[in-house]
Amino acid sequence: MLLPNYKLLLPAMVLFAALQVQAQNLVANGDFEEGLAGWNNRSGGEAVAAYSLETAAPFQGSKALKAEVTALGSNSWDAQSLGPSLTTTVGVDYVMTFYARAAVTGTQLRMVVQNNVFLKKDFTLSTNWEAFTWTFTAQEATPQLKIHYFQMGTFWIDDISVVPPANHALALTIQPQIRHQEMLGFGGALTWFSPRVLTSPHSANIKQLIYEDLGLDVVRFKNWYHPDNYPTDKSTQNLPGKFGFDATKTLADELRTANPGVRLLLSSWSPPISLKSNGQLKNGGTLASNADGYRYDELGQYWVDLLDNLGWTPDYISFQNEPGIMATWESCAFRPTETSTNAGYDKAADAIHLAIKDRPDAPVMIGAEGENIGNTTWNDWSGSTQVNTFRAMSTPLLSRPYFGAYAYHIYNITDESKIDGVISQMHIVRDEFSDRPNFMTEFSRDNLDWLAAARAIHNTVVEANTSAYIYWKLVWDINSPESMIGIASDGNYTVGPHYYMLKHYSKHVSQGHERIEVTGGTGDVKVSGFLNPAGTEITLVVLNKAGSPEEVQLTHDALPVSGAAAWQSIAGNFYQDLGAVDIASPQILPAESMTTYVVSLSTTLNGLNTERFHLFDPVFKGNTFSVKVPLQPGIQYSLWKSPNLQADSWLEVTAASQSVEDGVVVFTDPDPGAAPHFYRVQAEW
Repeated sequence: MLLPNYKLLLPAMVLFAALQVQAQNLVANGDFEEGLAGWNNRSGGEAVAAYSLETAAPFQGSKALKAEVTALGSNSWDAQSLGPSLTTTVGVDYVMTFYARAAVTGTQLRMVVQNNVFLKKDFTLSTNWEAFTWTFTAQEATPQLKIHYFQMGTFWIDDISVVPPANHALALTIQPQIRHQEMLGFGGALTWFSPRVLTSPHSANIKQLIYEDLGLDVVRFKNWYHPDNYPTDKSTQNLPGKFGFDATKTLADELRTANPGVRLLLSSWSPPISLKSNGQLKNGGTLASNADGYRYDELGQYWVDLLDNLGWTPDYISFQNEPGIMATWESCAFRPTETSTNAGYDKAADAIHLAIKDRPDAPVMIGAEGENIGNTTWNDWSGSTQVNTFRAMSTPLLSRPYFGAYAYHIYNITDESKIDGVISQMHIVRDEFSDRPNFMTEFSRDNLDWLAAARAIHNTVVEANTSAYIYWKLVWDINSPESMIGIASDGNYTVGPHYYMLKHYSKHVSQGHERIEVTGGTGDVKVSGFLNPAGTEITLVVLNKAGSPEEVQLTHDALPVSGAAAWQSIAGNFYQDLGAVDIASPQILPAESMTTYVVSLSTTLNGLNTERFHLFDPVFKGNTFSVKVPLQPGIQYSLWKSPNLQADSWLEVTAASQSVEDGVVVFTDPDPGAAPHFYRVQAEW
């Protein structure tokens, strides 16, 4: 007899966060961008100190204060920097924030606020730039800011501010009980320049970045299968793009070896020449036709041949990239439904589905990978009327359940000013096509810096409920400013800011994470939250596009926090590991920054799904007993047995083994003993 046993589901918990509203900085030239104006740097008594401006590696901007103390005096203030006087209100609390580092970890400096009343706080520095805060109560109306160097060493100080605490704190409420889309994750594309990954003398380093460091969950590849004389010759020996074809197979195989869970998407830019109306891969055209109409069946057979010869199996396919445009590069123009001038995307999709659906490894079709989610005029389709590209191309897919996801691009974001301007179109994706997931499969622009690109990602994930975001230029030419990894023809490479930007998401949000509700953001501060499959980690990605720092106070109501860590990026200092952070203390968001917080929980928030908690396949075989229970992330199972079902007779089978097979936990008791015995599985979290 099998008796399931489980505990009550824990109540949902809410985490509250407060962002300090920006207030005027009372420290003139606290960022030293005006040099040493307003600062008087001294060394008195026997102290010896040299003061200068750090321009090679300031925390932010172009300058920082550098102090080199080589001898101490008898007084702690013999070496000091005298700053500007502050205008304060006696009895009011003020918050000082600054960034500092030292040549040697453990070196201390002292911040002082004093005219006649001496207020001080000592700070211990490391060799990395770190944020420090001090809340003090003003004792005078015009105290002077001072920095005392009472230990020898080299100090760097930057971005000093003193502001009153916020009177109207902005609350960011994170509600893990409100769930949105399940994430496939974040990824990038390996297309035209990807063979350079393999030929570079730095190939091993580049592969480590792509395969491991980024934590990618999905990678998009280009279709290179265009035999010159197709369909007479279907082999891969004489492909015009054989170098890319072979490189793609190698990259796909190595990616899956390094990360068996990675999902691979194959997108095609054009059918082969023999199936193009213009007889070439480039410059648009549409599907070729004959006396019987457009050659849809032959397109279906082409995809059978492609998959037969590919050498690896994609998880997803898109049979036509950006089907609405007539591009000078490889392209083929379809319309949502057939017209006199263009083949229908719907009929082409049906033909391909019919041709490949019975393959044992048939990939999932996604589409339509339209070039944008805004309005476009297609004169041969709708006259002079503009139509929403995504809506038009995707509407026929609503009646085709074999499509696993809607796919789109966001090239109607032409510059930074358009990032928030397309939110209403993102809501069309979210609201009108909610019956299956949606993927953003291609976007990057060289006029969007890393933080602007992060804002575009935030909006697609939060406003369109996007499950997979694929950055376009994962690998591109070294001269392209928005490349994540730029590789030159000689194999030399650079890692750009966009690499670290995506890493803030891809390293900490993976397949199976659920986006959770986060309310209270502003135009400058954007926050998204994700709960891991086990329900034991919350990832927060926080963007601050404001030109000044913001202070974040993460507080919580009964959330079972066991620890937290953070990673932060500003221009010139990307993905800095802040290590363990105490979320009970203020967290500083630098101006124009990106911060990822990972909050660890001691108890899962997912609880037990009682509908999935059942035991099956009890088997006595030889001298062992085994039983199965569906796996639920975050839930710990244990096997118990009793000879008579008496309450005090149940004992845990500590010698039982556990294994996981295809989402099922298998318990095996190696020594059931003499019959009778009753078994139960207990769930705990």
